[in-house]
Amino acid sequence: MFRKKLRELPIPPEAASAQQTAEVVRFWVADGTEHVSLALDLIQTHEQHHVAEIWGAMLADISRHVVNGLQQSGHEENPETLHALIQRGFSECLKEKANITGQVFGDGNAH
Repeated sequence: MFRKKLRELPIPPEAASAQQTAEVVRFWVADGTEHVSLALDLIQTHEQHHVAEIWGAMLADISRHVVNGLQQSGHEENPETLHALIQRGFSECLKEKANITGQVFGDGNAH
């Protein structure tokens, strides 16, 4: 059977040249189904911030990068509108019953 080549995104130059670096999340869509790998052991509770809050901050940062990328690729909506649309999609998805299968491993294995 023919297998298409995987399309992996490039490692950001700053991460490639850093002395300390780690990949903490990968999100794949394979045949219409989402798959995630997480390095859960790399993110830990820090001072008064729970580990879940830190993941939330990372998701917010990803959202800002998505807005920036959408604007660079020609989307005409202003950043506030794009953020609101992302937040709406996030909130609606959280309300749905998750169909999560597989295992989560602290060392970054597939989920």
